[in-house]
Amino acid sequence: MRPRDALDMFRRKGGARCIEIGRLVQSYLDGTLDADATASVARHLDACRRCGLAADDYRRIKFALNRSIEPLPAESLLRLRAFAADLAAEHTTRE
Repeated sequence: MRPRDALDMFRRKGGARCIEIGRLVQSYLDGTLDADATASVARHLDACRRCGLAADDYRRIKFALNRSIEPLPAESLLRLRAFAADLAAEHTTRE
């Protein structure tokens, strides 16, 4: 990959690429994206430290929730989903 391509990967139009990735990262982690989108997000996460760290945080949260022996109460699940939405919104507004 040329350096210019790497730069465009996450700085196109003032960070638009990071915003796009932020909207896709949960679907990427859930494995629900098509092959092209999965490859695109993976390349971006490898090249962009900020997005990669955010994805790592989401992975850890998801792993911790999956390890839970007891199902989460509905109220807790709603709070966690709201928290994740706030994180995603904060991440995209910083771009």
